[in-house]
Amino acid sequence: MAAVMTYTSLIDDMKRYLERGEPGDTAVIEQLPRLVALAEKNIAAELKPDGFEQWIVSSAPLNAGTFTVQKPVRWRKTISMAYLLAPDYDRRYPILSRRKEYIETVYPSVASADRGYPVFYSDYGPFHWLVMPAFIVALKLATGYYEEIQPLDDANQTNWLTQYAPQVLLYRALLESQPFLKNDPRIETWKKMYSDAAAAMMREDFSKPADRAETVESR
Repeated sequence: MAAVMTYTSLIDDMKRYLERGEPGDTAVIEQLPRLVALAEKNIAAELKPDGFEQWIVSSAPLNAGTFTVQKPVRWRKTISMAYLLAPDYDRRYPILSRRKEYIETVYPSVASADRGYPVFYSDYGPFHWLVMPAFIVALKLATGYYEEIQPLDDANQTNWLTQYAPQVLLYRALLESQPFLKNDPRIETWKKMYSDAAAAMMREDFSKPADRAETVESR
């Protein structure tokens, strides 16, 4: 049976690769979980594999007059957005990505007279989207986005990275460890191994058939 990476085995592997983390090595033992968390954060910021994608539809209609929508937990980057109308919610109407400043120029107010079906969306700070014009009726949103996957810890032993890209996670965690250990000569070694593993993972995604069109923001 093939070995499967878990949070515990990742921590153990780091100890072996680093040749640190024996019972008396308290500072390193305490730091390893933080280094894994930093690795996960940086992978989420740097890479966008298929496994980080989420596609959701709001469970209940959003009220008429709504123009800001809360982003999901662990959202990183939006892929696309569409709205769905009652009664069947069986057709999706695309909403275009634009810069916040552009949208606020086209729709300078959220008065009732300016309400309609959504045309544009943008980021509205780290936790919300701006969707304009403000909704004229209650509707649902269908959203695709890249997420920061469920973090690893003692209670959550596996996630997409441990299952499908364990080498990427291991090399990134080892790279994070070098400044902490003041082991500058090894930084380039782990950086290259991480970069090579990440590039191989992303090549697998790019080799898949795709017809997704990127929406170009107005400048």
